[in-house]
Amino acid sequence: MPQLAPGQYTLTAEYTGFNKVVRSGIVLETNQDARFDIVLKVGGITEEVQVSAAAPLVTTENASLGNVVDQRKIVELPLNGRDYLQLAFMQPNVFATAQGSNLGFRGGLNVAGNSEIANQYILDGVDNNDETTNQPLHRPILDAVREFKILTGTYSAEYGRQAGGQIMVTTQSGTNAFHGSIWEFHRNSALDARNFFAPQKPGFRRHQFGGVLGGPIKKDQTFFFAAYEGQRRGQQEASLATVPSLAFKNGDFSSLATPVQDPMNGGSFPGNRIPPERWSKQGAGLLALYPAPNRLGSPNFVSAAAGRYKINQWSGRVDHRLSQSDSIYAAYEFADGSEFYPLSNPLCSARDVPGYGCDELQRTQHAVIVWTHILSPRLVNEARVGYTRFAFYRLQQDRDVNVVQTLGIGGLTDAGRTPFNNGAPQVTLTGFTTLGGPTNLPQGRHDNTYNYIENMTFITGQHSMKFGFDFRRFLFNSFFTSFGRGAFTFDGTFTGVPVADLLLGMPRQADRNLGTPFHNSMTFASGYYFQDDWKITPKLTLNLGLRYDLDLPEVERVNKIASLDPASGTIKVAGGLEYYIDNNSPTGLSSRPRSDVGRRLWITDKNNFGPRLGLAWRPFGGTSTVVRAGFGTFYNHQIVGNGLTPLSRNSPFRLRQTSGPFQPTDRPDLANAFSGIPQVITPGIDPNFRTAYVNQWSFGVQREVASNVVLDVSYFGSQGHKLPIAWNINQAFPGPGSVNSRRPFPAFGNITGGYISSIGNSNFNGLTARAERRMTNGLSLITSYTWSKAIDDGVGISAASDSSGTNGFAQDARNLRAERAVSDFDVTHRFAFSYVYDLPFSKTPNKALRAVAGGWQLTGILTLQTGPPFTVFSGRDESNTGAPANEDRPNIIGDWRLPGQGPDRWFNTCTLLPNGTRRNCLSGDNPAWLINAAGTFGNAGRNIIRSDGLKNFDLGLSRSFRLTEQVSLQFRSEFFNLANHPNFFLPNESAASSSFGAVSRAAFQSQTGAQRQIQFAAKVLF
Repeated sequence: MPQLAPGQYTLTAEYTGFNKVVRSGIVLETNQDARFDIVLKVGGITEEVQVSAAAPLVTTENASLGNVVDQRKIVELPLNGRDYLQLAFMQPNVFATAQGSNLGFRGGLNVAGNSEIANQYILDGVDNNDETTNQPLHRPILDAVREFKILTGTYSAEYGRQAGGQIMVTTQSGTNAFHGSIWEFHRNSALDARNFFAPQKPGFRRHQFGGVLGGPIKKDQTFFFAAYEGQRRGQQEASLATVPSLAFKNGDFSSLATPVQDPMNGGSFPGNRIPPERWSKQGAGLLALYPAPNRLGSPNFVSAAAGRYKINQWSGRVDHRLSQSDSIYAAYEFADGSEFYPLSNPLCSARDVPGYGCDELQRTQHAVIVWTHILSPRLVNEARVGYTRFAFYRLQQDRDVNVVQTLGIGGLTDAGRTPFNNGAPQVTLTGFTTLGGPTNLPQGRHDNTYNYIENMTFITGQHSMKFGFDFRRFLFNSFFTSFGRGAFTFDGTFTGVPVADLLLGMPRQADRNLGTPFHNSMTFASGYYFQDDWKITPKLTLNLGLRYDLDLPEVERVNKIASLDPASGTIKVAGGLEYYIDNNSPTGLSSRPRSDVGRRLWITDKNNFGPRLGLAWRPFGGTSTVVRAGFGTFYNHQIVGNGLTPLSRNSPFRLRQTSGPFQPTDRPDLANAFSGIPQVITPGIDPNFRTAYVNQWSFGVQREVASNVVLDVSYFGSQGHKLPIAWNINQAFPGPGSVNSRRPFPAFGNITGGYISSIGNSNFNGLTARAERRMTNGLSLITSYTWSKAIDDGVGISAASDSSGTNGFAQDARNLRAERAVSDFDVTHRFAFSYVYDLPFSKTPNKALRAVAGGWQLTGILTLQTGPPFTVFSGRDESNTGAPANEDRPNIIGDWRLPGQGPDRWFNTCTLLPNGTRRNCLSGDNPAWLINAAGTFGNAGRNIIRSDGLKNFDLGLSRSFRLTEQVSLQFRSEFFNLANHPNFFLPNESAASSSFGAVSRAAFQSQTGAQRQIQFAAKVLF
């Protein structure tokens, strides 16, 4: 019977002359193909056989790899922050996003060797993806989730868009009885342990509160389910900074032994005091923004501030049965949140002095309407319409004050005109803490996704056929500011004292961006499929399918996207233009028509046919044992963000201007600091860019080894091809002298955004074992173990925007084969164990024992895994290719392994410089590294050292009290990282750093694995 919603069913079978059979208590899970064999015995027409049976644990009808987490586990297991995605890590072949990934804060995950941007998130059967990052868009309220399912490989042709996990959530619906709950979850730092690296515990409080209610609107016909959850979080933050003294801010440098030079006459200021009439209005104004020192020594300023987080979330669903043949439901989810980061934060690049934090504002909406129509007992049609909207802003704290205009800083026409682009410029002052708002703010976007899905199921004879299509339209409206308020560097070039240079308004270097920050693009994707599950024999089912995916390349509303064209050495612009270098033009560029460029900058790949083949064989009949095998080709949707979006920020639409570095004989002035021709910004994309695809294959055996206990042992393998890689196509050839003269395109400089080509490859092999015990006698268990190896050529299009150092461009852009290594997210061993256990005293006849010990429940999640890899870098551009410091690698000349590694020294850091000097060595160390000689690359490979693994146990303890027949009260205590085991982040990877090889912070801050944290909760259920 096709298109049945998840839930509990009763199956009745009857035929004239045979006993009537009724099977009750059948529970169907999300997208489950369940088999129930019924035998009718000869008997009277009034005889009835009653059978109670749940859905079988063994998957007997297909080769899909994946599992379901039911509602009991969803709401009872200890989840820090009540995020449903944490349940995914209980499944085999699912790993947390690599440490240092720029998507780690989103709770991303890697599934079966695929990138964190290669998953498909589905909510109530329709799209739930943030199209820019391909992370989950809306996260439903936990108590409103009925089931959570993740497919990890070789799934049917119905599923596509991505080759990674198909992560599906089904929300709760109402029933004929009213039911619901209200709750409050509370965390307080007073109960937490101290972070391993923190001298003291920062203040932290979190409240999560809400409730759900479901029931009938009209009995047996119309039902509703509604939910609300709010969260309030406050966290104390502290930082140390070095700020100029009050005397310095007043022009008094008499405490310095070094004379303060007067750049106007070459002499010195008398008494090392700069008179007020010589002060620059702009420079003195910026200097006054620094706070006064409040502590002795250095750093001389301590700041304490409170971060804030607030979210309100609502959801509602109405189910209605139109007739015996038609049913419909509609669901709507809404979340409105804000977060304030007062001090230095990797997401906002905020500062260590107060006043320059950032705010994040976001609103998500998700809506779906589903209509199921039974045309006949063998033919069922289902139509789904979905809509998502994501509004997001990341804004600097001081956006309400137009510092640039007030002080009269020249050349920054963007400031105050772009939305929210007010505030202070960035001031880099040698010897002191950087001042001003983040240079990458403000930014924001409004994304809209429209999704229409049609599925038709037809059953005839031994064939169960399903076919349909999936249409998605994506609209993106964004703005992104870079150096919109300018950035200025003061290093003492003119006076010998950096603060004096600032007071005189004489920067060593000035940076700004020119152009429009707005981007409005759209794209369209569609998928078409046919799937036939063919029961060849009673024991053997063959799954045959074919899927076709079509992604249209992005177009911009007014053709505002551009790309470097390596063939011509020009910049091609959508709509039929190309720009070329022209030093006689004020912008450095001139344009001319180009007939071979349309609205789209790369071809439409029309070859995306994905066959699916699977089999499920029950060698002994029955449903206790099944052998399953599968193969399929899966395509990855072309993600607009994290690589493709920078095409709208290319020249000629955006230009970067750097004035300087100025020399001591120059006379720069903050009132008019910018001059010369701007630099061209030229990321690009291969015009023959193709859709990435992954071939997958699997083999496994499932067996119900005891009543309600299933064991699954499987092998899964895959190979990815045409994966997107961002690489520096304009990297200079290594060697001495001028860098630009050795570039393929000297006029374009370093292409920091990368050139995107579909040239990547990957390989994955995984052996898994999983055991599950369905809730029986008060106990349910899930255990999984994975051994795996993931290999690839790089990390794809998110490389260019990753700031961790693990995911930089290739060391040698002309030898990408040398980058082939274990993936950043490779984990060799992973073990997960979870349980829900109702202690067996609630039904004891002993009233005293029942009063004391009844109603208790234990829950827990244990996670053990080995560490992911990382790469060691030279820390300087020794190759002289003009690349960032995290690309050159040293030479390996010894053993980098240590017998007793620890956070102070994770590996042998002893390094030789080319001149023979030893660095980062302890007494008796043999050097492990040799910094690559000038004009050469090192021989150290990518990802050759492993970081710390994860050891974490979360425990839940609760007790329920029956208040009335229909109402109960539950008290919960949850302990995250109960053993307080320190799990470490990546060590410092730069051989140029004095802290090379040292770990400075804990890992998995946004997931499990931080210091021990304790949470209490109360819940009323009715």
